[in-house]
Amino acid sequence: MRKLEKGMLIKTNYSGPYRIVNIIKESLIERAKVQYGEISYCGDTQSWNECFTFDFGLIHFWFNDSAGNTHVISEDYEDKK
Repeated sequence: MRKLEKGMLIKTNYSGPYRIVNIIKESLIERAKVQYGEISYCGDTQSWNECFTFDFGLIHFWFNDSAGNTHVISEDYEDKK
């Protein structure tokens, strides 16, 4: 496993849809950092993995910016399977 930051562990030996979902999660975290700078967990979550929700073929990533404002960014994962 490869540690990203703040306790988020992503197994890179998954194949198929699990690997694709983890790649998308990493991409959303990086996109949030580029767009908002320093980011942190949203609400009472204890890891980055808890900041993701799945809905109608989308992965939503919930996070707080450095001012404590909550944001969500999403990406379609159905087209990538």
